[in-house]
Amino acid sequence: MADQWANKDVLFKQTVPKERHTIPGVGDLWIHGLTCGQKDEYENQAVKVLAGSREVRMADARALLLLWTIHDQHGNRFFSEKDLGKIRTIPASISESMYEKARRLSRMSVEDMEGLVKNSETIQGGGSATE
Repeated sequence: MADQWANKDVLFKQTVPKERHTIPGVGDLWIHGLTCGQKDEYENQAVKVLAGSREVRMADARALLLLWTIHDQHGNRFFSEKDLGKIRTIPASISESMYEKARRLSRMSVEDMEGLVKNSETIQGGGSATE
């Protein structure tokens, strides 16, 4: 069998995985995986820098992932940044299955989430508070 080498143009045309998700009594949504850049942005949003130290905002980790990965039937993001507080109010009995699917489609393991916590050590030097 001959070697088959990758072509970057073909690689760049790959699409993120997505799955249809049905919420009984509510309707259907698409849950998409994240691109490489989106995963970086998600991780940056999940880590809060305050007064020179980093901490993982686990309180927002699920809501942020749902914000990034849930789409409507047209492929548009279902939630906007201003919906983050409302996403937190979705019952866990509904949100947990969406979160698990989004995590799986984005290839984010429990270890990845724990890694965010481990890698959120104190930043050396002074810094200003940012969010």
